[in-house]
Amino acid sequence: MSILSTTKAGKYDGIDSWCKKYGIIYKCEEINGKTFINATGDVCLRNYDEGTELPPNIQFNKIQKGSFFVDFSKFNSMKGFPREVEGDFVAYGSPFTEQQIRKTIYVKGNVYIGHDRRFFELASSLKKKEYSHLLRDEPILYRWWFKEDSILMKFLNNYKKENLKDNVCACHSLKTKVIGTSTYYALYIGQSITGKTRFKNHISGPIKNSTLRETIRAILSLMNVTYKKGDITKVLDDAYFEWVEMNEDVELLALIESGAIIASCYPLNIKDNYMICENWKKKILDERKKLKRKRQKQTTNATNKSNTIIY
Repeated sequence: MSILSTTKAGKYDGIDSWCKKYGIIYKCEEINGKTFINATGDVCLRNYDEGTELPPNIQFNKIQKGSFFVDFSKFNSMKGFPREVEGDFVAYGSPFTEQQIRKTIYVKGNVYIGHDRRFFELASSLKKKEYSHLLRDEPILYRWWFKEDSILMKFLNNYKKENLKDNVCACHSLKTKVIGTSTYYALYIGQSITGKTRFKNHISGPIKNSTLRETIRAILSLMNVTYKKGDITKVLDDAYFEWVEMNEDVELLALIESGAIIASCYPLNIKDNYMICENWKKKILDERKKLKRKRQKQTTNATNKSNTIIY
């Protein structure tokens, strides 16, 4: 048995181009004369429509430090699927049963099947017509994931360096997810009875309709970024939006959200979040209030100007 690099020429070229297409970090392994793929991080083949099974030269062995996503794809065969998955196996909308999956694949995490609606999409993609049907105006619990080099993560890391005594997260570390070659961090969690409307308010709505937009605007100001219209949307466009539809009422959704905040660390959730330090909370809230007063003053001045009667 031997491990081969991703740059091996010849018969591995097809594997390399296929894995690059789907953002898969991998190494090839020869087992009994056959070539297998060991992937690191999530393997996302969601909505795969290139056939009912994987190409003949694609055979996964292990998915390490990640999950395997084949939800809402056209697969009707598990040929080429991994032998072992360290994370979850997500197959919503597929014809496979949990018994079939676990009989064929050793899944250390959970197996998600059936037709429940759980998604993880790049926010800019959700704005496109071909993806818009995925997010409905149904009750949802959701999270925003931001890339390691995003301006929000830079601000968070700078704050930690400048305030060594302040642990932004009181008890828990940030949740991470590897996507392709990048690490993303879950910085915000929320819930809404109308999921699609909430997403639209976050991504491009008036700042008064989204505390997340207020917080991002405050961080841009604290980073001394020369603010231009559309800057908040750009930050969110580059993030991933994860959501699951819930058959719950308003009160129960709020309770679930509160429990999730306590169980982890979401530093962009400011209100009623006892899992972040007070100095971090105060810094963000003070800047939000300052910017709100500035907006109100600009609105008042504009109104007074428009009401001025010229004789």
